[in-house]
Amino acid sequence: PNPSAGALFVRTIGMKNVQVSIASVSGRTHILTGSTDAKGLSLWDISGLAPGVYFVRVQTASTVAVRKIVVE
Repeated sequence: PNPSAGALFVRTIGMKNVQVSIASVSGRTHILTGSTDAKGLSLWDISGLAPGVYFVRVQTASTVAVRKIVVE
């Protein structure tokens, strides 16, 4: 959900070698712990992030997607 306070879900169905990162509007990259299930849905714990706006970057060998999220 967006905004969120505890979890971030990233759908990675059919993607291989996916890298997910999150950065604050100031550019600071944050280390997140996450896991991917057999259906290609990744769950990332964002409960330790301060409230604010962040950018999630999902990168594969051929594609990069960036989305804005709000942490409450």
